[in-house]
Amino acid sequence: MRHDVSTVRVVLVLDRSGAKVFEMHPEGVEEHDVPAPIHHAHGHAHDVDETRLFEAAWKALGDATEVVVLGHGEVRVHFAHWVERKHAGQAGRIVANEAVDQRTDRQLIAHARGVFTRIDRLQGIHVR
Repeated sequence: MRHDVSTVRVVLVLDRSGAKVFEMHPEGVEEHDVPAPIHHAHGHAHDVDETRLFEAAWKALGDATEVVVLGHGEVRVHFAHWVERKHAGQAGRIVANEAVDQRTDRQLIAHARGVFTRIDRLQGIHVR
């Protein structure tokens, strides 16, 4: 069995400074930044507005059919709960949600490829 060509794989890296979306293509990776919206009160910037960050990150996932969420801290866990509440019918798009330490983009992409490879093997999909 081979991997379905209609599968769109995306890595979402979340932290308090925003999100990065890496679209995984056979020919390479395309990166998109999702800046964290800051909550302003009384003319001062305060904490990251998680709801607006999650909405922007979800929108940035586009047509992704398989999403690996990576990050450190609680923000990725909060995102998973938010997806379950707001997009319950599509929560299955998230195939993994893993804690990772600060890493370079290259290391994050390599980690995500390993996650996708493990998923393929569990599903009996032949990977080259």
